[in-house]
Amino acid sequence: MTHHSDGDHFVQFYEDDRGLIESVAAFIGAGLGGGEGAVVIATEAHREAVAQRLASHGIDLAAVEDRGQYVVLDARETLSRFMFGGVIDEVRFRETIGEVLQAAGNGRRGVRAFGEMVALLWAAGDADGAIRLEEIWNELGKDFPFSLFCAYPLDAFRDHTHAREFEQICQTHTRVLPS
Repeated sequence: MTHHSDGDHFVQFYEDDRGLIESVAAFIGAGLGGGEGAVVIATEAHREAVAQRLASHGIDLAAVEDRGQYVVLDARETLSRFMFGGVIDEVRFRETIGEVLQAAGNGRRGVRAFGEMVALLWAAGDADGAIRLEEIWNELGKDFPFSLFCAYPLDAFRDHTHAREFEQICQTHTRVLPS
């Protein structure tokens, strides 16, 4: 799970939070340990669980946060910075997320990010918004190199009426990880 390259934009469909947290902590922890910047844009429960897991692996979170190497953002609050009337403002997204990624990567080997804003959009019934946000992340990746780990709960796709959207989500990623 720790191998990645700039421009890698992958997704994991997960069955339980424990497995997701292990995967995210391994991805982010390897980046921090290798001198990369790391950005986590997640729900409160996932932010706290990832932080606990990173700390249990001996990462001094206060130190990496103080250096600006580790940036943690609330997914809902971050979405509110660039969503207006249920529509993504692409310019505001680039400003908001681009600024965070650049700051985390400043003087570092690269940047790894974990985000679940797309999962929040999907859960709110905005499949088109989730897919568009995945595409916008890819567009941002053309201008600024980073690796992005996205995640969706697998049970959100149990309804076969979402097969087309599920396929579109998979196509926006360089790879799909098994649950």
